[in-house]
Amino acid sequence: MPFKRLLGGKQQRESPIVVQEGEDITLSCSFEPERNLQLLNITWKKETAEGRDLLVHTYYNGRDQMLRQNKAYLGRTQLYPERFHEGIASLRLKNVQLADDGVYTCHVKPQLGTFSMRMRVTVEKGRAPLTGHRTSPRVRAAGPLGTAPRGGGFSHHRNPLGSGAGWLSEMVDGGPGDRW
Repeated sequence: MPFKRLLGGKQQRESPIVVQEGEDITLSCSFEPERNLQLLNITWKKETAEGRDLLVHTYYNGRDQMLRQNKAYLGRTQLYPERFHEGIASLRLKNVQLADDGVYTCHVKPQLGTFSMRMRVTVEKGRAPLTGHRTSPRVRAAGPLGTAPRGGGFSHHRNPLGSGAGWLSEMVDGGPGDRW
């Protein structure tokens, strides 16, 4: 069973996100926000079968930095800068392709520490045109020095989860307008 590595070397089982070819998907990532968002650095990467990282989306110096973005993702990615102050660094991937299947990592580097989250995306051959977009399970990682994130959390089944050092929760993400 795949695992994701989190702060402090803690591991949590990784649930794959299944999406149909042609759909849009939101890969959720959150961090402990800070006042000065100008120093915020967000990098989304996809791990290849050969172990290389493809640059999916990068944000720093207060704006998207697409110069080094992998051509396969050109025009298909979007962050939500209006949600950064809430600690949300989710990535929207439009028109998902079979080649998008793989492990994605979100790295967020605010002033006080680094947050990193991994998720497995499984793309299935499209059956019929679908409308709307699918979202990934939301993952919250502990803040710097193992502090718990703000607020409580619920699992996919809405069972309350505990808190503490290395605390993590997965929630169904309703998209950019969803608040948690």
